[in-house]
Amino acid sequence: MTLVGHEGGAGTNVYLDGTRVARTNQGGLFYWSSSSPEAQAFLPNSDSFLTFCIELTQDIAFGQPYEYNIIDMATAPMPGSNGTPMGDTGARLIRELWYSHIDDATSSGMDAAGYTAAQRQGAFQMSIWELVYDEGVEIDLSSGLLTASNTDETTLATQWLNELGNAEDGFTYGNQASLAALTSNTRQDQLVEVEAAPVPEPSSLLAFAGLGMCFGAGSWWRRRRKPAA
Repeated sequence: MTLVGHEGGAGTNVYLDGTRVARTNQGGLFYWSSSSPEAQAFLPNSDSFLTFCIELTQDIAFGQPYEYNIIDMATAPMPGSNGTPMGDTGARLIRELWYSHIDDATSSGMDAAGYTAAQRQGAFQMSIWELVYDEGVEIDLSSGLLTASNTDETTLATQWLNELGNAEDGFTYGNQASLAALTSNTRQDQLVEVEAAPVPEPSSLLAFAGLGMCFGAGSWWRRRRKPAA
């Protein structure tokens, strides 16, 4: 698998336990391609697919190959936030978020509410981080383990998060996307849409060859993306 491009959010500061660890422009969208049989078995289109980051404590150094496991996202990230994965609640809420708003996060141009493509990408990535690190238990970008600066991106992320199933409504989840985690003990874990949730085997390793941040690929992807509503 080859990393071919990246587009990030508008740059809102994100904090873990009060310490700034990232900005949304450092998160997804990450664009990949692959011709490997392992990728073709799980991905709807292995020639061009996207991921979002689910781990703020590790990174990706481009230009070298890696091996990733493709696993049930509820058991990711690995080694996890505070030593624990996101769990079933966080995973279910992310699958609902993805189903409802992946088109918003990947569409181009300004939408009817005035949000730019970068702001929607950032809001989506921020929402994923919130559900990973607070495990879907405390869904609040102003408190909990993961917090974010008060920006338009944060406002939109809060709106999307408030739409999700929660404890007050008995976790009545909406429609769910089919997602899996790409995990490594030493590199940043990613979230990807798959044909079906994987039943992982110890040998189900995917080789990644990252060939650098090819920002020109962003223009290629935008031609494939639909305009914002």
